[in-house]
Amino acid sequence: MDETMVQHWNEDAANYGNIIADELASFRMAAWQQLLRNKLPAHAETVLDLGCGPGFLSIVAATLGYQVTGIDSSPAMLRIAKKNADVLGQQTKQIEWKELDIADLSSAFPAASFDVIVSRNVTWTLPDPARTYRDCYQILRPKGKLLVFDANWQLPLFDPVLRKETERRHHLCMERYGDAYESKTPIKTQLDVKDLPLSSENRPVWDEKALRSCGFGNIETIEDLTPELWDEKEKLLYGATPLFGIFAEKMLQA
Repeated sequence: MDETMVQHWNEDAANYGNIIADELASFRMAAWQQLLRNKLPAHAETVLDLGCGPGFLSIVAATLGYQVTGIDSSPAMLRIAKKNADVLGQQTKQIEWKELDIADLSSAFPAASFDVIVSRNVTWTLPDPARTYRDCYQILRPKGKLLVFDANWQLPLFDPVLRKETERRHHLCMERYGDAYESKTPIKTQLDVKDLPLSSENRPVWDEKALRSCGFGNIETIEDLTPELWDEKEKLLYGATPLFGIFAEKMLQA
């Protein structure tokens, strides 16, 4: 992964870690546990959290009894993930944390290594998301499942109407809550998000096509997961680009 990307997330780790710690202590923990119970296959035992950040999905999956591997290219994110997991004690001890570039997936893990791969708010950051989906297919076991949670975070940069709406929501959020989840410490290393390949794409339509081209099937899409998973502040601030879920299965070879 580009060093600029790694440094950006290292600098944002403390702020993002605080957000995740708040999530883990809120209603979201139970809500995400229920969602994973509903979407993970009955046979699943092993879970890979792709770009785990401060560890939210890794921790949720571990509390459900799965053997979890959380990977991230940012060492600062991983340090905070371990701290967040330690707060919950014994039930998260089985998480294995690895500093790893997502671009190295296929060389880091043998084929058919995991029953499930999950990711949240990660795919939009990838320099080659189609390759990552192909690698996910390779390292999933037959009938394994990929669960992707993301949003059209950067689409307002390319859509004037959407940009105006997101600016309106940001203004209202600042008036009502006094902040909009920004880091209180300035982040010096900024990303040129317009150059990321998915910033201008209409998702999850793009993801559905990409996953089918890799060989995934039984694809299910939920275009708006926010009613169950977001609080009122998140709904106000991010409601123009809601969190979606796309779930795909590695089909048995004919």
